[in-house]
Amino acid sequence: MDFGSISTDVFDKEEKSFIFRYLKMVYHSSLVYSMVDISVRSEHELWGISLCIIVSAIINAIIYGQFAVLTEELKASSNEFLNKLNLVNTVMASQ
Repeated sequence: MDFGSISTDVFDKEEKSFIFRYLKMVYHSSLVYSMVDISVRSEHELWGISLCIIVSAIINAIIYGQFAVLTEELKASSNEFLNKLNLVNTVMASQ
């Protein structure tokens, strides 16, 4: 349900095209996933949105955690290469 108009026109198949309805549902689901625009009117909606928020927070934590691990692995391999390069330069300079 749209918060401003307290009604919805998404399911009016005669008046709205499939593309319009699909894009509107993508818009609303992205707002719920990012926890930006949440307006509930009943207890059932509150429980449903709370579940969505918890699930999306867990998914976001997993995604950001994986990015942190990958970044750390890239940094470690880069540091290892630089250490080897420094060792080679030291050996070549001492010869």
